[in-house]
Amino acid sequence: MYQISFLKRATQRLRRRNAHSRRRRHRREPGEVQTIDHSTQQPSQALSGRSSLATIIGLGLLCALVELAYAVVNVLAIPVYVSKELGLGGWVGIVMGAFLLAEAVGRLWLGALSDVVGRRPLIFFGPIMSAAGSFLVMHTANPYLLVGVRVFDGLGAAAFWPAVFAAVGDHTSEENRSTGMSVLNVAYMVGLAFGPLAGGWVNSLYSTPGHPVYHAAFYLSTALFIGAAVMALLVVPRKAVKSAAHAPAHAQEEWTGFGPMASAAIRVWRLMLLAFITFLGIGLLIPVLELYALDRFGITQETFGKLFVVPAVVISLVAVPLGRLGDRWGRLASIRCGMFLCATALWALPFVNSHLILAGGAILVGIGFLLAFPAWMALVADVTDEQARGSVLGAAGMAQGFGAIIGAVAGGQLYHWGRDIFSLSPHDVPIYLSAAFLSLSWLLSLVILGSFQQRSRSTA
Repeated sequence: MYQISFLKRATQRLRRRNAHSRRRRHRREPGEVQTIDHSTQQPSQALSGRSSLATIIGLGLLCALVELAYAVVNVLAIPVYVSKELGLGGWVGIVMGAFLLAEAVGRLWLGALSDVVGRRPLIFFGPIMSAAGSFLVMHTANPYLLVGVRVFDGLGAAAFWPAVFAAVGDHTSEENRSTGMSVLNVAYMVGLAFGPLAGGWVNSLYSTPGHPVYHAAFYLSTALFIGAAVMALLVVPRKAVKSAAHAPAHAQEEWTGFGPMASAAIRVWRLMLLAFITFLGIGLLIPVLELYALDRFGITQETFGKLFVVPAVVISLVAVPLGRLGDRWGRLASIRCGMFLCATALWALPFVNSHLILAGGAILVGIGFLLAFPAWMALVADVTDEQARGSVLGAAGMAQGFGAIIGAVAGGQLYHWGRDIFSLSPHDVPIYLSAAFLSLSWLLSLVILGSFQQRSRSTA
């Protein structure tokens, strides 16, 4: 989810850069005659040049492979390995939160580092770091060392994702840069869909009746990360194409510092509050969703992986149409409808008596998220001027990230509380709290975002 958030924000920045560059190309001095150099025109293509097309396809395949590995680790392996094999249930949320925190903070400076040393080194060393993290996890039983390993793994992710995104920007033309970003979105969803299935299948190969194995999936993720590093050497060009050379200076800056971000966040504090509360609710589910499915329905990891495929594929197919829906009926309508769907599905989850129905609920939550999130990001862009937009989007990302981190830590602790909480099973408490926070977000969208209604309609 955090990767999708990053890609959507980055795509919006690129679209603004493209619009600015097009305006500059069409701006002429008084009396200047526009000339067209027909020798430089090429037939219509999705991307500029065969070499760029090959590069983007290669980066997309690399992205799918890396996300496949991260899905094996973060979605499937870590929660059950820490809880059931190491017996450190209370540390699940902390271990997951350490990865999210390292990734969120690391992106602030590793993304800028790729502008200095180039994309290729970070795209290569990111998977290498995560390969080492996957291997070390299997040989680390001390919870404090385990947190350190996950921080190292998170820094690997922080090195890879901004660099691979920037590489796509380097090797696409201004007119087709958003098309290049869509390749990464599709690749990400493919990896996310099949990671739990692949990891669960590997664990099942080493399991025997009554003796499940939860660590074998780390061998798979280690191999996938190493394969991704080798692939990076083959598909990532040594030199970047200076396709953004004519972009204005303010459009090229990715990091504006904490001061401008804080100032921008205060101006749109209602949107920041909504982002924090929403991702706090989502974060509560991150460390416990797989554990809940296994403990509640008695299914295996392999079955859980199969359940994950259908919702992920359906969600990826409807992602673009749902994202555009907000442009037709207004941002706020999409935000409110999406949050209502998510909250309703989560309130019903503790009463579900079949894991098959669980998969249907996952589709409903995914559709609600895809309705609300793109519309929310678009609304953030609508209500800020171009000069402050980068800072506002950066502040929004920080609000989302820290909400998810706090939620992940709290969710893991509550799930393994050991006794009933207000007469509720501790396994159900994170689910109810997540539903409550998303319901609160829905209510807040009705109450405190009313002043944005006119802006939302005017952009529809």
